[in-house]
Amino acid sequence: MSKLNRKWDFPIKVERLETELTKQQTTRFAVMNADTNKVISIMSTDYKPVDNKTLIAGFEKYLKESDVKFTRLDAYTENNDKLFYAKYKFPEVEADLGMHDGPFGEVPDKVQLMMEVWNSYDGSTKFGAGLGGYRLVCLNGLRTEEELHVFNVKHVGDTSTEQVMDLITLNFATVKDIFLNHAKSWEQLTQTDFNKAAAAKLLRTLELSKMYAKQFGRLYKKELQDGIKTMWDFYNVVTWFTSHVVETRNRRLAQKISSQASSFLTA
Repeated sequence: MSKLNRKWDFPIKVERLETELTKQQTTRFAVMNADTNKVISIMSTDYKPVDNKTLIAGFEKYLKESDVKFTRLDAYTENNDKLFYAKYKFPEVEADLGMHDGPFGEVPDKVQLMMEVWNSYDGSTKFGAGLGGYRLVCLNGLRTEEELHVFNVKHVGDTSTEQVMDLITLNFATVKDIFLNHAKSWEQLTQTDFNKAAAAKLLRTLELSKMYAKQFGRLYKKELQDGIKTMWDFYNVVTWFTSHVVETRNRRLAQKISSQASSFLTA
C-alpha cells in the first residue's frame, strides 16, 4: 500500500551529491523535503523539479482569472512523496442523467465535470491533467481515458506562480465540450439494460488481482441482490470500488481501472 500524505505543499530543495571519500561533486543531486531533509528522489543535473505548491497556485489562479468556478476535492502525495495528485470538480459544468432510486427515494442523478492533476519529483510524469466526472449521488469519480495537455514543457525549474500561468496551454472551453460529449455516452448507459455477460467481459478485461477480485466480488454480489437495472448502475459499481477502495491503496491502479471501464462501456 502506498501511504498518502496530505501535507503535500512542503518546500523542496536540491542538493548536489558528492563522493564519500574525495568529496568531489557528482552529476547527480537529491530532491529533498526542505522541512524534514527527507530525500525524495535522486536525479541527474538535467532535471529541474517544480514544487507542487507553486504549480497548484498557478493552476488555480489561472482558473480564477478565467472565471471558472471550482472546488478542490483532495490533494496528496504518495510513493515517498514522489507523486502528487489533486482532484477538482466544477459545479457549473454538469450533466443531468435523470433520477436515481436511492435508499431514501428518488434523487437527481447529476455528474459534474472533474479534473485530476498530477506532478512528480522523480521525472516519472510531467505536470498534467485527466478528465472525468464527479457523481454527486455517491461521490464517485468517473475517470475517463482522456488525458489533457496542460503545460507545454516537462519541468522548468525555479518558477513563479505567474510563470506557471504563462505555461498553461489548457483551454477550458474545450475541456467542457469533451466532458459533455462523454456525458452523452453516460446517458446512453442509463438507457441500456444491465447485461451480465457484458459485465463479466469487462471484469476479465480489468484483470484484477486476487485481493481486489475478491473484494469487488463481495460488492458486486450485494449490488446484484439490491438490483442492478442498467449498465449505468453497473458502471457506478465499478467506479465506486475504484474511488472508495482501490484509490486509497494504489491511485495509479484506480485510474487505470476506471479509464478501462469507461473506454469499454462507452465504446
